[in-house]
Amino acid sequence: MTNDVAVVSAEKYFDAGNAETASERKKSNTRRPKSRSKRVSSPVVRFTKFELCINKVMAGRGYDYLDRISAGLKRNRFGVPSVSAQLSTLSASERAAYDDCLKGYEKPLKANKANKAKAIPSVVAMLKESKEFVVPKAGMRIQPEGRHIPSKPAIISTDKDRQEFDFVLGGQNVHLRFVAQRYEADLGDGGPVLSQAGKPVPYPEALKGSFYRNFVKEGSFVVTLRTYWQVEWFNPATGQWVVEAELMVSEEKSQPQLVKPYNYVLTDDAEQEHGR
Repeated sequence: MTNDVAVVSAEKYFDAGNAETASERKKSNTRRPKSRSKRVSSPVVRFTKFELCINKVMAGRGYDYLDRISAGLKRNRFGVPSVSAQLSTLSASERAAYDDCLKGYEKPLKANKANKAKAIPSVVAMLKESKEFVVPKAGMRIQPEGRHIPSKPAIISTDKDRQEFDFVLGGQNVHLRFVAQRYEADLGDGGPVLSQAGKPVPYPEALKGSFYRNFVKEGSFVVTLRTYWQVEWFNPATGQWVVEAELMVSEEKSQPQLVKPYNYVLTDDAEQEHGR
């Protein structure tokens, strides 16, 4: 073990559950003379449970794992020196013990990464929390508007299926793009809800699609349109659009639509006025 590195006792550190006491930290950081003419502060190497576990596995092979750490060997993605060269020399029982050490260390590592990932809110989550943001609407239109007869279909169409705009989010100006993925129209009469992926178009092209139907009964009804938007935002660092996994929904309602048969009354008032 090198002279310029102070290492906590492996057995004591491992048995203590990887928890170094205040007194041990104080002793470890004590200035010790490297020579009579010069005094230096020795760096402290703190071992993880995984490192101490591996040291026990390697001990029977004459490979002092903790010594390699103290010598400044570069640690791998698990924060420990690589032992790939020694793995081929392990027996089946030693390799099983090594795998157990790795499992015990990798599990909390993955959990920690997952917690960090959850702590970062998505753009959709931030938009939902914003009091100023309102999900854009598609612009519903109904044909005919206001009054219908049971024998003729009501046609639902929209003005927009894609919208781009800037919005200040978390103190940053974010360029957003909303792309409609699905439309749902409830005519409010208890009949089936209309659903369509593509943009609903007005008459006469609407008759080639399926976003229309007759009212199932007479009365006054409010039509509700729900549009499901895919949210995208532009990342200036990469020059690419980032697609959010969660959709956002906008809802818009019509004025009351009267459904009632028309009654036609023919009169000859005009002829009487002209003496015919």
